Amino acid sequence: MSKRFSVAGYEVAQNSKAEIWLKVLELNDTTDVRIPVAVINGAEEGPTVFIGAGAHGTEYTSILAAVDVIAKLEPVDVCGRVICAPIQSIPAFRDRQRNVTLNDEEGYNLHRDFPGDEHGGPPFRIAHFLFQRLVLDTDAAFAFDLHTCSHTHVGPAHAFVAPESFGEVAQKALEAAAVFGTHIVIREKTEWDPMTQRGVYAQVDMPHMLGAVHGVPTLGLELVEEKPVRDEHVRVGSEGVRNVLRHLGVLRGSPPQKNPQIVLEEVVYVRNDRGGLVRQHVVPGDFLHSGDSIVTILTPFGHVAEIVRAPVDGYLMTLIAYGAIHEGEMVARIGVPALGR
Repeated sequence: MSKRFSVAGYEVAQNSKAEIWLKVLELNDTTDVRIPVAVINGAEEGPTVFIGAGAHGTEYTSILAAVDVIAKLEPVDVCGRVICAPIQSIPAFRDRQRNVTLNDEEGYNLHRDFPGDEHGGPPFRIAHFLFQRLVLDTDAAFAFDLHTCSHTHVGPAHAFVAPESFGEVAQKALEAAAVFGTHIVIREKTEWDPMTQRGVYAQVDMPHMLGAVHGVPTLGLELVEEKPVRDEHVRVGSEGVRNVLRHLGVLRGSPPQKNPQIVLEEVVYVRNDRGGLVRQHVVPGDFLHSGDSIVTILTPFGHVAEIVRAPVDGYLMTLIAYGAIHEGEMVARIGVPALGR
């Protein structure tokens, strides 16, 4: 039988479900910033799994997917333990902002602040609490990092995992992606290069990369974001997480079948040299050949200022959502397949 389980100083009895608010920061008026954490301590022994969402405050699809998982998980069906923090960046969530902005000088992307620093600035303290107290201290054997596309761009649901160089840890995350249900997985071969902006999902300050460093297979996911949030996109996230929990033996039920995967080994940014109005020619998820037109930039008088073309063969992973664009903004990101199309 599963034993009592401790999470950040809270004891959760076996075969029970707890809803906890954990302090991560104190504000200038001495009130506490607390994050909601659900802990399901199963009826039988098994591994510990961490589910994190809401590292960006406006990623409501992933937040609701995590909440749906919490609502439907019952201890009697769990072998092991599930820890879920559906809104990790409470300050950004409260302000309806993507990033943490607690003063005039700091606007931090929590997703890029790991492993954090318990003596650092506010976002770094939150990141340290999340990774140290909820992942490392609980001996998590697997983790989820749930996201949705930024409101500035649109794209298909896809997974991202650590590079192949991490060996078995990366392979376990890749296998989990196959049962989650998204057919596109980004597993970059290159390290992050700020000059070329390649290796966007290979930055060590991201949870899926940091998890790999510490031997914790971590599955990153980008769900579809639409406003208002649509239930069909939330279900993709929540059902996918439950599929992986069954695959791991944490949730009772038959393990799901693995889906065919398209593994992308590089993500290439595409930027424009002229500002103006945007006319799109492609749909996110399309396979593009080098030279294919992505968007046309128009002047306010309807003249063609620029046709932005794909620099490589690959899948269109994100596309600008706005109808107008400044010079030098990100028009799109293209994922290059590992073995051709």
